[in-house]
Amino acid sequence: MAVLVPQRPSSGHGTPLRGLDSTVNSPLHQGRFGRMFSTVQPTIFTEKSLTALAQAMTADPEIDKKTGKPSVTPETDNDDEENFGIPAGYTYFGQFIDHDITFDPTSLQEKLKDPDGLVNFRTPALDLDNLYGRGPTDQPYLFDEAGRKFRLGDRFLTGGVPSTNLTKDLPRFHERALIGDKRNDENVIVSQVHGLFMRLHNRLADKHPELEKFEQIQKLVRWHYQWLVVFDFLPHIVGRPMVSDILPQLTGAMPKKGPNLVSPDPKPNLHFYD
Repeated sequence: MAVLVPQRPSSGHGTPLRGLDSTVNSPLHQGRFGRMFSTVQPTIFTEKSLTALAQAMTADPEIDKKTGKPSVTPETDNDDEENFGIPAGYTYFGQFIDHDITFDPTSLQEKLKDPDGLVNFRTPALDLDNLYGRGPTDQPYLFDEAGRKFRLGDRFLTGGVPSTNLTKDLPRFHERALIGDKRNDENVIVSQVHGLFMRLHNRLADKHPELEKFEQIQKLVRWHYQWLVVFDFLPHIVGRPMVSDILPQLTGAMPKKGPNLVSPDPKPNLHFYD
């Protein structure tokens, strides 16, 4: 029986990066976020079946009934090809959540060498690692002098009087965003989502001067963020019935939309794989 020995940094100075202590040397171990059902034989599709699938997924061009020419549905009209249950912004909020719960700093060479051995260096606890980075103690350049609020960029993203305009860009150095996770500057919208949470933190810091410690404000922001994920994002993406089935103890706190789903068993209905 193989013995799994955690890897440690070669240097004895300081502490290891979070996640390194769960990385093991055994080639049989897939890490905390390895592939599910890795021993199952993969499905093989023929080129003919893939072509048929692509043709089935291709939407017919929209034709204007008056002119007989291709047209585009106006934004004011309903479009049958769109998903009305999921607003477009949820795509980018989902990207923000993904960056909060998954991160792999492994080099490309190592990924190609052993893709099954990748280890997630984030936690699934929805704790906004991508926003706060390593905190004001280790990354003071992300925060103000007191280490209580985020630094914001100098450039305003919308018009208006600067004194009343709170929509500022992310702090940058040579156009590179100085934020907890550089992936949150991959596109304009996800960078604005990141900036929105920075401003939420600063707003709560101003509203609650009695909370002198950074960690106290951080906890409030995390609670707001977790509420959004559980009670707004997940019901939109997977549906309220599935959320209620997995987390029946939260059903009573769900926004009152649709039937009130109540489960007699308050325990989470969770399933894990080995």
